[in-house]
Amino acid sequence: MSAAKVLIIATFPIIEPRHGGQLRTRHIYEAYRKAGIEVDYVGFFPEGSYPRHATTDIVLPGTLGGRPLEECEHVVYDHLWGLHIATTRQARDALLRVLRSKPYDFIQIDHLYLWPLVRACLAELGPQEHRPRIVHSAHNIEHAMKRQILAQSGATEALVAQHGEDILALEREITLEAEIVFAVTAADQAYLNELGQREDAVLAPNGTSPPDASPDAIETWKRALPREPFAVFVSSAHPPNAVGFFSVFSQSLAFLPPDRKLVIAGGVTSLLEKHREYRRWAGINDDRTLRLGIVDDAGIVALRRLGHVYILPITAGGGSNIKTAEALLTGAYVIGTSTAFRGFEDFIGDPGVFVEDDPHAFRARLFELLHRERLAIGEAELNHRRRLLWESTLAPMPTHLLATFARHAHA
Repeated sequence: MSAAKVLIIATFPIIEPRHGGQLRTRHIYEAYRKAGIEVDYVGFFPEGSYPRHATTDIVLPGTLGGRPLEECEHVVYDHLWGLHIATTRQARDALLRVLRSKPYDFIQIDHLYLWPLVRACLAELGPQEHRPRIVHSAHNIEHAMKRQILAQSGATEALVAQHGEDILALEREITLEAEIVFAVTAADQAYLNELGQREDAVLAPNGTSPPDASPDAIETWKRALPREPFAVFVSSAHPPNAVGFFSVFSQSLAFLPPDRKLVIAGGVTSLLEKHREYRRWAGINDDRTLRLGIVDDAGIVALRRLGHVYILPITAGGGSNIKTAEALLTGAYVIGTSTAFRGFEDFIGDPGVFVEDDPHAFRARLFELLHRERLAIGEAELNHRRRLLWESTLAPMPTHLLATFARHAHA
């Protein structure tokens, strides 16, 4: 039997993954390769959004056909852009060329925003042309997440309802049409089964990689980080990350003593610095934070090894958060909201792991932990947390895909 052939597509490149969607999709790609699956990846995204990408990615004009965005619609840009490119000859021809380049057994859509493009291209294939089966690789329950973020961004009820219903319709359609559906949490799995009138959605949780960098790189970063115990907040420029931060910390970090800093890294840094809540008390906030912006891999590893407390002030969004897996694998103290532990409920109550939904309790816990001795956990606990490595969490995906491929091959 020949190897299973899979084409994965999404709205981003994966050669230099940074945000959670890129990381998950890149590790899915690697898991398929290691399982002997012949897998290709093509990202479709607007020009200028990702300077580093593969030559096989499809970079398209960023315009939405001249239609100006209404207030708050930047939150659903991925949805609107996906709808738009499905109507363009350039995007459709690009995907059709890829589909006709080899007889793919499956086309896997990570997130659902390229489903309109895939649907349009499949409709153009002739009756004798090979048609891949659909794999819906869900990272969130998208319509619920977008409704929440739109509302928190100040969108009108009408706009929230309009976009929420449109995305729900796409989500229902792809879940009904897909041969395979993957989910990141048990709650998402149950919801997608109900939505798609099925019972076979496969759970493949989010995970993380072991921190790895040279001793010299770690030492260089160590000199740039605070000498006293510090807290760490690493996150992307995804809008819910800033919403959660200010929900927990309000306008000011004045509750922290000046010698206990919060180190902020990732794209969220610029979101926080530009926010009116942060700027209102910028003097106090600047004094109690070290704002690194986007850092290299060695910097992330240094933060994971040297941080005293990892904070997860997540109050919005869907699916599960890869930063939670990363925080748990550090062996440092972890404080998060209940939302931050979706998909990681098994780790609540472990040594050094705290769930605080009340902002006052969250801040009090952070203050307390920054004055404790560094957490030391045993080998049994570390082994428990190693279940969070991608090789374990994503193992159901190639297994299920290969079983489906074999079943059809023998049909």
